[in-house]
Amino acid sequence: MHGPVCTYRRALSPNKPLRARYPVSVFFTQHNVDNYNVEHAEDANFDLGNNVNFDLADHPNVDLGDNANFGNAANENNSNDNNANGDNDVNLEDFISNLCENVEIYAALLYAIPSVTRKLVDNIISYTSELISNSVSLLKKCTMHILSKFPEMYDDFHVDVQKLTNMFEVIGNPFEFMSTEYRRLCTLAEKGVYIKPEPFEMGHVDKYIQIEGRVQLVRSPVYGYTIPLREVLQQFLQRPGVLEEILNFMNSLQNVNGRVSHFLQGHLWERMQVSHGDKLVLPLVLDFDDYEPNNALGSHANEQSLGALYVRLQCLPPDSSSQLDNIFLFSLFESKYHKEFGNAVAFASSISELKFLLEEGLIIVVGERNQRVYFCLCAVQGDNKGINHILGFLKGFRGNYFCRFCKMHWDVTIRWCRPVPAELIRNTENYDVDVARNDSRATGIHEQCVFNELPGFHCLSNSTCDVMHTVFEGMLKYGICNILSHLVNRRGYFSIETLIDRVKGFDFGPNEVGNKPPTCKFSASSLSDCSLNLSAAEWLCLGRSLGIMIGDLVQETNQVWRLYVIINEIILICSSPFYEVGVENYLLRLVQDHHELYTRFFGDLKPKHHLMLHYAEHFKNFGPLTAFSALLSERNHRRGKLYARVCNSRINLALTCAIKFQLYLAERLMRPDGRQLIVHTKCKRVLLASLAYHAMFAHLLPFPDNMLHTVDRVEVKGTIYVPKAVLVVGVGADLPLLGKIIYNIMHNDGVVFVVQMYKVVGYLEHVCAYEVEDGDQWCCLRHENVRYYDPLHLRTTSDGKKVVGLTYSL
Repeated sequence: MHGPVCTYRRALSPNKPLRARYPVSVFFTQHNVDNYNVEHAEDANFDLGNNVNFDLADHPNVDLGDNANFGNAANENNSNDNNANGDNDVNLEDFISNLCENVEIYAALLYAIPSVTRKLVDNIISYTSELISNSVSLLKKCTMHILSKFPEMYDDFHVDVQKLTNMFEVIGNPFEFMSTEYRRLCTLAEKGVYIKPEPFEMGHVDKYIQIEGRVQLVRSPVYGYTIPLREVLQQFLQRPGVLEEILNFMNSLQNVNGRVSHFLQGHLWERMQVSHGDKLVLPLVLDFDDYEPNNALGSHANEQSLGALYVRLQCLPPDSSSQLDNIFLFSLFESKYHKEFGNAVAFASSISELKFLLEEGLIIVVGERNQRVYFCLCAVQGDNKGINHILGFLKGFRGNYFCRFCKMHWDVTIRWCRPVPAELIRNTENYDVDVARNDSRATGIHEQCVFNELPGFHCLSNSTCDVMHTVFEGMLKYGICNILSHLVNRRGYFSIETLIDRVKGFDFGPNEVGNKPPTCKFSASSLSDCSLNLSAAEWLCLGRSLGIMIGDLVQETNQVWRLYVIINEIILICSSPFYEVGVENYLLRLVQDHHELYTRFFGDLKPKHHLMLHYAEHFKNFGPLTAFSALLSERNHRRGKLYARVCNSRINLALTCAIKFQLYLAERLMRPDGRQLIVHTKCKRVLLASLAYHAMFAHLLPFPDNMLHTVDRVEVKGTIYVPKAVLVVGVGADLPLLGKIIYNIMHNDGVVFVVQMYKVVGYLEHVCAYEVEDGDQWCCLRHENVRYYDPLHLRTTSDGKKVVGLTYSL
């Protein structure tokens, strides 16, 4: 951009104005149209739009000379009485402001694409700027050429022509103030949405570097990166309606009424609230895990593994808490330096930030008042290895005392099937003794937990169980592999080929088809040595469906199959988003029965089996454990891994990935809250009387319309509903109330399900499903009134029975 430049200030926040630079000619010079020749006088139609309020009173530095005096349009009939002021005022300030905002959003959207590197963003913006500049330049030339054909209009519309010229100048180079990455990041930081990672020194290591043409060994500092959590939470909670939504949700959980559906209804939060008094305190959960950004099978595997510490608010409504956008990066560093320099160094800055949030809190503007909000660390979660590491216990399961919840010796755990005796449970007293003893082989404690210095937190009471690795990839994997191996290799009920055919031909339904287990990994050897490698979601999908899939091939008297029936009940309870008070005692009984049968048929228990003996107590303290699954951090790792694969640089990879995570957050904070919760196929407008079975349900519809809009497929908050899908309408005295969807009806931006009820015959324990028959009762339900959101799938057994299997315990 050539010529003198003026600075245009647009306030993004009271203390953070944005400076956008444009040529002085935009504001001060007159465009000379006398050079254009007049050839045709017909094309005189010219409209500047209808948005008219131009006021520069608040911007004394912006001067438009004689063109600065604009009033409201006084004549809407295109008379020339007030042509000096124009038929329609054009607010140039708003035009520039809106353009700047759109450019910022465009840049943030590019940065938020995981597979797009920052270098590629720079190229895209450069190419886009060139395309716009050339196109606008041509458009400006053509427009001014047409206008120049009517010189008699210049005296009356000279002001409007000048403003149009100024707009062409501005829009011709919209990326000028964000032309470089430095300018883009500074702009997003001034806006408050890009929160820069802050380095902290972890220590010094020996490195070979080239100095003046010679390779020399030098002592060089290494860094980790932490995110100022106070700024992240300030920006997140300051968004319109977020804090109010959280407080309303927390108030809705005050009454348990026999059902526990959230951590806030557990015993731990009840105890923690006592120490906070009347303060408004929101719970935080830390999630730690290591991940491999390079090819796990490549030559650089494990060379630059990263340790990621995430944080989330454990008080968001369920549809918000499960979104990756609401899980924030807190700290990122290379795993090898974490191992070398220890937890105290790696988490010092994070602990300091947590102390500030607990003791000082943040001021959040709610409506017209300021609300001080405090934050406390209520739990640390992750995979078992990661949790043990950062909490100071032995990392693996090979030690004599591997359990972080009790002091039972490894030799005892491999056969122990009963509840753990109270005298072996770890508590603060014996923990302090073991720390002072400083003998990890005899105690299972490597060091004092660094997080224990946080008021109200202790590693014994605030560490959770990892359902993903312990149950889905642990108990479920060992159980199903051994059971299938027994049925195929020992009893010969069916062959491995038959098993593969059953898996391939099984109807998993629209919501589970993405988790269908890959049959290429099934083999007799992978079953016998429990090396069948599936993801947690695939194991869960297989565990839920195995009874219906192959139950008809197994004799009902087979005792090994009884172990699967117990496993199915356990996974339905552990994957449920709620539970009835007292179910934790039933779960403990199931775990004992499972362990007894497993040791009877398949030998010693695994360490993950032992951890399940503590699940009953954790249900009481933390509520449903699905909210604390390591699956959340695993999903977040995918974004880091994807970006690391497309980024060629491996110099300071931790900083590279941390910046990318913060650019994800920047786009999240700039995005409007109105996300699309309902996605559906094309609506069909039909008469009620033309629908089949309309006489059965017309009087049950919650609205009197005779013209309906039906859809074949609707997705609500990520869950798919299609005709013939089965809904759990309620729970009777002994059996669930099931019905199939006949129609999805859209009404007032919501969904109404027309459901034909099934007659539930009973529970078939052998296949772990309910037998149903077609019924003659109907009901109509709005989606928000559906108590169990996950739709089920109707299947038919080999003997012709219609059965429905549950996805979680009711």
